[in-house]
Amino acid sequence: MAAVAAPTAPANAYQVTFVARQYPNYTDITANLARNNIQESLQDLGANTAYQPGEPMSPSTETQNQPNCTPLDGWQFTFGNGVGGKAPGTNLSTVTNPGAPITVQPSVPLLDPQGNPTGQSIAAATTVTLTQAQVTAAMNHQLWVQGGTATDPLGAATFGTRYAFVALRCAIDNLNGDNVEWVGFPSGSTNVFCYYYAVDQKPQPGTIVIKKQLADGATSSEAFNFRGDVSYNPDNDFDVTTSNPATFVRDSNVNWTFAELIPPDPLASPDFNFTSVTCFSNGASTFNTFPGTVEDPHTTDSPSVTVDLAANDFATCTYLDTPNVTDIAVLKQTTGGVGGPFSFTVTPPPAVPPTTFDNVKTAFPDLPVEAGTVHDAAPGTYGISETLPPPTAAGSWSVSAFDCNGAAGPVRTSQTVAVPPPATADSPFDCTFTNLFKPAGSLTITKTTTGGVGTTDFVVNPLSDTTDTDVTDTIPPATRHSRCSVPPPPSPGSPSPPPRPPVIRSTRWSWGSRAWDSSTPSWKRVQRTVRPEPGHRPPSPATGPTPIPPRPTPS
Repeated sequence: MAAVAAPTAPANAYQVTFVARQYPNYTDITANLARNNIQESLQDLGANTAYQPGEPMSPSTETQNQPNCTPLDGWQFTFGNGVGGKAPGTNLSTVTNPGAPITVQPSVPLLDPQGNPTGQSIAAATTVTLTQAQVTAAMNHQLWVQGGTATDPLGAATFGTRYAFVALRCAIDNLNGDNVEWVGFPSGSTNVFCYYYAVDQKPQPGTIVIKKQLADGATSSEAFNFRGDVSYNPDNDFDVTTSNPATFVRDSNVNWTFAELIPPDPLASPDFNFTSVTCFSNGASTFNTFPGTVEDPHTTDSPSVTVDLAANDFATCTYLDTPNVTDIAVLKQTTGGVGGPFSFTVTPPPAVPPTTFDNVKTAFPDLPVEAGTVHDAAPGTYGISETLPPPTAAGSWSVSAFDCNGAAGPVRTSQTVAVPPPATADSPFDCTFTNLFKPAGSLTITKTTTGGVGTTDFVVNPLSDTTDTDVTDTIPPATRHSRCSVPPPPSPGSPSPPPRPPVIRSTRWSWGSRAWDSSTPSWKRVQRTVRPEPGHRPPSPATGPTPIPPRPTPS
């Protein structure tokens, strides 16, 4: 910077010095404070910023950290009062209510932050004194600057297609790397600097669009995580949702790479699994997919995609994921009997209503039936509770076993089940409740003899019964044998026993039990009763038993 005399500015004037620079490569320029995808350069930049938040732009800091620059004489800037949309045909932001263009000169005197001459000059720059309206706007965060003009942000009218945008930082606004910045004055300063950086490369942008779809038309508000050099965010991460694809305007004839990230622990990303990726373009862009991962501590089943982007082309890649769900099947099995009805309630994770399965019955013992299935159940913790039929005179039901996919659980009617993703679990996830029927009936047989004592065998046979009642007992399908001994009569002089009830002879008795039905291989349910068979009556005294003759008298 050469020494030069500076014109005197009005007292208390506020001034902005505009400076334009060009570089051969994008990486020659340092980035702004926030490295993110608001950045509008076609390629990512070099080192991180040398400024701290709120620190004003400084000619010495810019020169020291970007030594490969050359002046960009004739470049233009434009004031406005806000941030507008993108200029047609570009991805560059513009100001609203733009003023007249401001053109840099080959050289102007270099002023210090208070607007005092330093005795040096600065090339490809110009200093503008603000009007009172502009000062008021600056104090109210309403004075903005853009590179170029609102209709020609790349200076094509002067330079053709020679230059592409790299960065703009102005006054104390060094946040996002877009083409608009805010003009503000730090305390004690009346002169601030705005630096515009261009790269001496013809801009040939293309557009990469990354979409997310779910199988079977499913929708989700979940953000799916991706990583690749197509993103300027820290660590190159970016998110895509089913309703908001990621769109990147990037330099053509450059390979851009990205992949969907899936954590190594399936439970850490429980909702979806990568299924496929398909890509197409409207022009000459080409695609390559590679198995494995992008450089990342995550593992991923999704391939990385590399796009060789063509100029003015739209390259679109759609990632298809399958909802990471399974089915929970609730099964009912009974032993010792059949019937019901049983009911179940499946309580999923919060914010999802429970599911009930009612009127569940079994037809065969030890043969499970499906109570119901919860479809498309996301991994998580579920509660499954069973309601048993109320006890009856015939008996009652209890839980005798519980298991999910072969893993035994506690024996109780209320269960807590952790359902893993399908990648680590069988599908469906089968949970079986086994119930045991406990009969409430009993049978007592009393044997009374007259005129003698002895031992009698009783044979108890289940009888065929086709009655389908609500419960079944647990008597096994085999003949029951019982032996009864009658004690001898009391010795002489002993007290007489209490009177016995009348003796019933020649009466057939049946023991209500599980009886075989020859027409079907199942045990029918019959009532537990002890009853004389129809048509039999107690014998009369005339047909009673023959008395036992007296023993012979010893000789």
